[in-house]
Order: sequence, then structure tokens, then C-alpha cells
Amino acid sequence: MFKLLQRLLSGRRSGVVVATGITLVALVLVLAGYGLGLGWADSWRLFGVPSQGPAFLDLHAVTDNVACAAHGINVYIYMDCDVLHRGYNYPPIWLLLGQLGIGSRDTAWLGLAIALPALALIVALLSGRSVGKGLLGLLVVLSPSVMLAFERGNIDLVEWSLVCAAALTFSDRRWPRAALSLALLIFAVLLKLIAAFCCALMVRPRRLAVLLSCTLFVFSLAYIYYGIIDVYPMVRNNTNRDFAISFGYMPLFGQIESLLAPSIGVRLPGLASSSTPLLTALGVVAIASVWAVRRTRRNSRWGKIGDATAGTAFIFGAGVYVGCFLFLQTNYAYRLIFLLLCLPQLFDWIDESGIEPGVRGISTDRRGSGEMGRLLLCSCMLTVWLTLIPYEMTLGRWSLNLVGLHLLAQLADWTLFGAFTAIFAANGYYALAPKVASVASLPSAE
Repeated sequence: MFKLLQRLLSGRRSGVVVATGITLVALVLVLAGYGLGLGWADSWRLFGVPSQGPAFLDLHAVTDNVACAAHGINVYIYMDCDVLHRGYNYPPIWLLLGQLGIGSRDTAWLGLAIALPALALIVALLSGRSVGKGLLGLLVVLSPSVMLAFERGNIDLVEWSLVCAAALTFSDRRWPRAALSLALLIFAVLLKLIAAFCCALMVRPRRLAVLLSCTLFVFSLAYIYYGIIDVYPMVRNNTNRDFAISFGYMPLFGQIESLLAPSIGVRLPGLASSSTPLLTALGVVAIASVWAVRRTRRNSRWGKIGDATAGTAFIFGAGVYVGCFLFLQTNYAYRLIFLLLCLPQLFDWIDESGIEPGVRGISTDRRGSGEMGRLLLCSCMLTVWLTLIPYEMTLGRWSLNLVGLHLLAQLADWTLFGAFTAIFAANGYYALAPKVASVASLPSAE
């Protein structure tokens, strides 16, 4: 028995662990919802997911509105089609579902059709590693922030599935796989645009990677200008902003303004809407980039992203995270699901150790990457688990103030933002360093 347990723990069975954990949670949800009669919302609340009901709430923003649009109603202006009464806030391409006869009654099966492929891709992404790594990955998968995407049937889940499939498909040595990956990303851009940030693959100095990045970037700009420029202001206006359950460069300052400052007797009106959050984010980008280049000059291995699938998935996931953090101001917690794409590379960095012989006085100490991997993994855990907790919790006669944990989640988000930016800057420097060195070695003209 002991040998069997040892064999299971020592093998690369992370995929089995993740699949088993997901299956058990699904069974609990079904038993609680139907067997115990708790219903949809109360069943999800057992896992800390702030469910409101009805089932697949965010997906109703699509199915309810496409039914109205099929009858000629401008759903970007008319606010009473969906259960949220906020107006349609997705690209026009989703309205084509109305031409297929899809409407509110189809929300449940469409939600399952979105969720099942995403779950299969999660298992595929996290497979091939140790049981311990599988358990760590499962902790992220079963966090309230990630589970919220499934509970609400949010369209980000479709976006994530396409980006993950593109990462698993891409090869910078085989153009058919690169072309298929590009096609998946272009489709994702059409659906919600945030896959455009996957052009961060530019930091990998390979011909097919650069070609994919440039094509995706140009297509995204063309799509914005020719496809959605007219409706984009209405999309932004119909999208609610909630600092309590979001990440981005504004929520931290919103929480400082509304929660922290009043608690210490200070008033900071308009802090979140001022230029301070954006200037702070740009300052972090500048500092992280300069620090990363200085670090890579002393250590030729720090933050080096791998060439395999884990590295591609990391670039896509971190690219979406940094892009959404910097350009979209606030992002609801379910978008943290893109951090799952970063986990395989973080695990690889954590497993790295030792010092290799250096060249020209530059060390190749892998321990720095391992420390960074652990820091980023801890930051991922903090943000996916703490972003959705309530501000206050009552336990019997005791009332717990949890504002500090919300601020901790925001600090974890800023840590991820700064570290991802530094990693991209470092890998960009690695790509340019040989060219810079060759130019510096040329004799100067006199």
C-alpha cells in the first residue's frame, strides 16, 4: 500500500489530480443543488463564490440581448432586455446568434457548452507534472475568482479557452501549427478583443512568433477601427465598474479612497478617478523595465521564458493580464482565470536550481528564477482567493473586518503587474542583446 501511494505521489499525475478535484466539486454542486434542494446560488456559495442567480447570470447578457436584437431592437441603447438591465456590452459578432434562433431559453445548454471545453483545457494545461504541482494548480482552479467565471458563464471563459488552445497548439518551428494558433487568436479577438494582448509573443525572437504577433496586432487595430469603433463607447458605458471585486490600476486607489482613508480620518475624494493611478502604473512599468535590464546583465538566466508550450502559455496569460491591468482600468475577478496560463512556467521556474558557468563574468544563477516563481505563485494564490471575500464577516457574536485582506489582494495584483512587466522587459532584452552586442563590436567611423 505504501509503495502504491509513493508511486502515485512521485509520478507525473497532476492532470489526474486536477480532473479528480474538478469532478468532486461538480458532484458536490449537483448534490447540493438538487439532492439537498439548495438551488443554484446557495450551492455555489458553499465554495465562496458570490452567486446571485439565475444560472449563468452573465451569459444572459448575451442570450437575452440577441433575442431582442433579432427583433430589430438596438440593445446597446435599450436597457431592459437582459436580467441585469444594464444594456449590451459585447461586440456585435455575438448578435449573430440571434440569426440562429438562440435566445434566453438556450442559456443553460450554452453555458454547459462553454464550460466543458474550458475544464478539459485546464486539465490538459496542468497535466504532465507532479502530484504536488497538481494540487497547487487545483487550488487556483477551485478559487472563488476562477469558479465565478464558470458560475456566471462569462464570455471571458470562451476567450480563455481559445487563448489556451492557441498556446497548446503553437509551434515556432511548424508553420501549420502557428497558422492554426493565429486563427484561434483572431477568432478570440473578434469575440472580445482582449486576446489582442497575446501579441506579447513578440518577446520570443523566432520568425513565426514575430509574424504571429505582428499579424495579430495589425488585425486587432483594423478590427477596432473598422469593426467596433462606433459601438465601443456604448460598450464601455454599459459595463459597470466595481472596485470591490476587480483588479487593474484603479481598484487599489478606489479602495484607499473609500475604505482605508476614512478609517484613519482622511478624505481623498476623486483619488481613483484622478491621474494618480495611471501615472503610478506607468511608473511601475518604467521602474520594472529598467530594473529587469540591469538584472539580466548580471544574470543571463533570470526570468528566461521557456521555448516550449509552458512558455507560450505564460506569455499569453501574462500578456492578457498586463494588458487588461494597464489599458482597461478595472477588470472583474473572473478575468483572473488567465493566470492559470502562467502556472506551468512558474512551476518550471520553481523547479530550477543551481548555478551554471557564466560567460564574460555574467552568472547563470537559476535560483533567482525559482524565487521569482514562488513569489508569483503566492501572488496568484492571494489574488484569486482574496479578491471576492466580503468586507466584513460575522461569526456568531464576532464581526470580522476584512478590508485589510482586500488591500492585500490589490498589492498582490500590483506585484504580478510589476513582475510580469519586468519579465517581458528581460526577455525583450535577451532577444535584442546579441544584436546590441554585434553593433557595439563594430569599429566606429573616424
